[in-house]
Amino acid sequence: MLLIEDLEKEFVASEELEDELQEEVPEVFFENFNKLTIDLGRHYLGVFFEGIQMHYGGAMPKALLYNSRLLSVLLNTTQTRGVDRAYMVISNCLREYELGKHSNITNHMKIVLEIITRCKNLGVPPCFRGGIILAALKHYFGFIVNV
Repeated sequence: MLLIEDLEKEFVASEELEDELQEEVPEVFFENFNKLTIDLGRHYLGVFFEGIQMHYGGAMPKALLYNSRLLSVLLNTTQTRGVDRAYMVISNCLREYELGKHSNITNHMKIVLEIITRCKNLGVPPCFRGGIILAALKHYFGFIVNV
């Protein structure tokens, strides 16, 4: 026959086990989530840049495409932030190279819309588009971008 003390010990032991499991699950989940996110980012970078030539010619080297800095920008730049930064980059470049000339930033921003459209057509999720916009401006179009 079980005594009340035995039931209390069993209950306490099950609560401790439950607490241990709850502490471990998020760590494992987040570790796997981060790895999955990085792998997806690499995949969509590869999808976007497949067949695209660098602005100075030649295919984009894998080491450049998958470097940790570019992956960090890809994972930490929203689409909105990417468009904002693209606008700043384009307008700064136009100011430097077209001093005294009338330049239409709207025509240059069509580049960004083309990048977003290509991303959409290739199935690139919006969460990766901001980083891809910046990478494409730098490596495909030759703008000076800190990526």
